[in-house]
Amino acid sequence: SSGKKEAGFGVVFCQQKINEKEFMLCVMINTDGQYIIGNVVNGKFQTIEGWESCTFLKKGYGVNNQICISFDEETQYFSVKINEEIVSKFKVNEDINFENTKSGYVVVISNLESFPQKKVRVVFNDAEIK
Repeated sequence: SSGKKEAGFGVVFCQQKINEKEFMLCVMINTDGQYIIGNVVNGKFQTIEGWESCTFLKKGYGVNNQICISFDEETQYFSVKINEEIVSKFKVNEDINFENTKSGYVVVISNLESFPQKKVRVVFNDAEIK
């Protein structure tokens, strides 16, 4: 609803420990109609697929977008759908364990924000994590 347009927000998933390091995958979007895919290892974000423009994303503030991530056990690829359209397929090198992993939401607050004068608001509606 507000904040710097290039800042990302979205979902984190497959959170677990791999080689004694905290690990999770992340898909974020921004209000400019772009998405990014990455992983986070011990708190550090690493890009899997950099910011890409996406015609299926609704741009601007106060719009609704849907992100869906699925995994194909046969091919070992994750699929990312945005608003019901597949926009990316990616594979990771790590041996992911899906059992008992955690998922959640991520919001990046831009270092260009004018705190405390300006507020940032991100709303997740009808969110479902399976």
